[in-house]
Amino acid sequence: MKKKIVTITLITIFSILLWGSVSLSGDYFTTEVIPLNFELTSNNRAIGLVSDDQIVVSVKGQGWQLTQITFGSSPELKIPVNDKLGRQNISVRNIIEKAGIIGSNLQVVEINPETIEVLVERKIEKELPITPNLKIEFEEGYGLVSKVEISPDTVIVMGAESRIEELSEVLTKPIELTSVDKPVETFVTLDKFEFINYSINSTKIFFDVQKIVDKEITDIVVEPRNIPPSRELIFFPSRISISVRGGINQLGQLRNDQIKAFITYRQAVDDTLGSLQPTIELPDGVQLINKKPNRLQYIIKQL
Repeated sequence: MKKKIVTITLITIFSILLWGSVSLSGDYFTTEVIPLNFELTSNNRAIGLVSDDQIVVSVKGQGWQLTQITFGSSPELKIPVNDKLGRQNISVRNIIEKAGIIGSNLQVVEINPETIEVLVERKIEKELPITPNLKIEFEEGYGLVSKVEISPDTVIVMGAESRIEELSEVLTKPIELTSVDKPVETFVTLDKFEFINYSINSTKIFFDVQKIVDKEITDIVVEPRNIPPSRELIFFPSRISISVRGGINQLGQLRNDQIKAFITYRQAVDDTLGSLQPTIELPDGVQLINKKPNRLQYIIKQL
């Protein structure tokens, strides 16, 4: 019984191989998408625009020959570009034949498109700021208590003059962080533009995250600013209290001398209400909730 099964299996395999051999010996058509790689010889030139970055090639040949294309690695066609400034029309058929990516025993039936338009421009470079493309979702009760810092924060971009001049910044690849409850430090890749080279490919992003709490700070001196030599601006009261919100570690280390409260002489001159509202300057990441009192009585004294 086992011998009979083996015999049937061998016959089946032989039949499949025979069928495949006969089938693949006939002529067939296949279509391949071939990416294009444009090459300039001068370092002073750059590609500003191409009409297509890939071509579709229809090929005719025997089945066995076509399998080398269908199941082989995807070829890339290198397109040599003249360094002359301006628009160029490049025929790709001769380039394909010389490149040898399509076997000589295969027939190229159709190429779409057969001609590629390329714009060659003067190559320039410019230093641009890097902007993080960042979305953060914090764990409940936590929040950002610092600026989002990046290092390095600039990149030199090099490419065609028209492309470089229209750029004002370089974004990072989108990065999304969820349930964040501690400081973050991570590397992120820069978002690339076609035919533009960068001096760096990535940058480091870091920022501080802490549990958010409230705190009341008292005895903040209100400072008069921009007072003429012959005048004195006196406030009633001269000190205020403020409520702030920020990171638990940040507020724990916050000192009164890091907080600036002031009123300018111009505010007093322009006042029509008889009281002035002080401006409060706080460290990054600290948010003002309220101040007591909100407005101050004052007098302008002549010296």
